[in-house]
Amino acid sequence: MLRPLTAAREAAALETAWALAQSPTTSLYPSFADGIKTREEFLRAASLRNAAPGEALAHLSDGEIQGLIRYEALPEGRLLTFSAFAARNPARATAEFLAYAAARYPGWQVDFGLHGENAGPRSVLEKAGWTLTEECRVCVCPLAGNISPSPAENVEPVTPRTFPEFAHLHDRTAGMYWNSPRLRAAYFRENTPWRLTLYRRQGRAAAALCWQRFGDLAEIFGVDFEGEFDGEAMAPLLAQSLAEARRTGARAMYFFCDTAPQARAAQAAGMGLFGRYQLYQGALPPAFAKP
Repeated sequence: MLRPLTAAREAAALETAWALAQSPTTSLYPSFADGIKTREEFLRAASLRNAAPGEALAHLSDGEIQGLIRYEALPEGRLLTFSAFAARNPARATAEFLAYAAARYPGWQVDFGLHGENAGPRSVLEKAGWTLTEECRVCVCPLAGNISPSPAENVEPVTPRTFPEFAHLHDRTAGMYWNSPRLRAAYFRENTPWRLTLYRRQGRAAAALCWQRFGDLAEIFGVDFEGEFDGEAMAPLLAQSLAEARRTGARAMYFFCDTAPQARAAQAAGMGLFGRYQLYQGALPPAFAKP
């Protein structure tokens, strides 16, 4: 069963959950099983600190702590997201969270990020009507001393003059949050965490890549091509991005690859394949009006 985490049981719950969070079979995303994120980062994400009442839950069985769920309610989007989810029985914890949340947030959306190993939670969510909306191969690269600073040919940072070329490549996917207008506003400001780059072939912008720093980590947001996948363009874009991320002090870079060719290119650039990410999205049942 799920019960609000109390201060008296927080330390024990965090230790149990940290042990479970290090395995993709007993945890959901955000993942702490990749060997990059630390125990201290997990404790910050999962603790009672900054948690609204009821947003940190202990998963119990016969009174014993079997896991921990830390979520956040975002009223502006009527959305529930997770900052930590680790349980000895993740399928049961998922089912119990759906019941817990339905009573408190009728009609709200809940996003679940699953590892490829999460067969139990996947079954629970599919039976509850959640839909698989995104599936990626997750690549990650530690940046401590293993990235060559050699320059990548035909790669250049996006400038105000060349931003329209970037936008032409980037806005081919409809409905994304980080569209060109939002990226322009975020990129052209002091101390921006964003990096936008172009690859040119015979003077023409043939591909673009954008990535972002968050804390001391970095993540490639997307790679866009003039046509189909272009490995010749992607290789120098990846090389330049990894080297630049290392230069800025990032300790690792992530890339959620949409396709197998992207994942192969990332591995060829020195990134390791961590596993699969599956995003399941759905809405909790609405509240029924009393007669």
